[in-house]
Amino acid sequence: MRNVFTARIIRRVVVMLGVILGVCSVAEAQSQETAAVGVGSSIGPWPMRGLRGFAGVSVGVGQPDFFKSSVTYGAYASFGYQLNNVFYIGGGVQYQGVSAEERRTQGETEDKDYNIFTVFANPRIEILKKKVTPFVDSKVGYSVTGLSGVYLLNQTGVRINRVNFAIGYESQWAKATRYHYGYSYDESIEQINTYVFTFAFDFGKRR
Repeated sequence: MRNVFTARIIRRVVVMLGVILGVCSVAEAQSQETAAVGVGSSIGPWPMRGLRGFAGVSVGVGQPDFFKSSVTYGAYASFGYQLNNVFYIGGGVQYQGVSAEERRTQGETEDKDYNIFTVFANPRIEILKKKVTPFVDSKVGYSVTGLSGVYLLNQTGVRINRVNFAIGYESQWAKATRYHYGYSYDESIEQINTYVFTFAFDFGKRR
C-alpha cells in the first residue's frame, strides 16, 4: 500500500511540474512576442496603480500531524487592484487535490484523496521598487468542498518581472475524526498544516 501511495504522489507531482514548465514556456513566448513588435520598452519592472491579476500552480508536503503523510497539488487565480507600488488587494478561487495517508485504528492507514475548492481574499506587499523584488503574500478564505473549513496561507517569495516564486505555510481547519491508539474520537475541528511552493505569473500594467 505504501508503494502504491508513493507512486501516485510521484505521478501527480510530475504532472504539476509539467504544468509549471508549460506556463513558463507560454510566458517566455509572450515576452519574446512583445519585444518583437517593439512595445517591450513600455513594460517596466514594477507595478503601478490599476487592475492586476495572478495565475499560479502549487505543490506542497503536509506535516505529519493529522495525516500520517500528505501531498497537495493545485492551481489558483486571483484578481484585484494594485493600490500603489507596494500594496495589492484582491481575491480569487483555488483548486487543490490532496493525496493523504489517513491514520486508522490499530496503527493501520488508508489512502484517501480530497478535492478542495477555496474562495479567498488576497492581500500582498512588494518590498522594493525593482525588477527583482521580494514580496509577502497571504490568502485568507474558506474551503467549500472536501476538507471544508477556514483556510490560511502565508508565504514569502521573489518576483522577477512577471514571474513569482514563493514558499509558504498553509493551514486548513476541517471537521474530521482523529484515530489514536486503536480508538476513534468524536468529530472535531482539526488543523491540517502543509509546506507549500508556489509558481505564478502576474498580469497588469507596468510603468
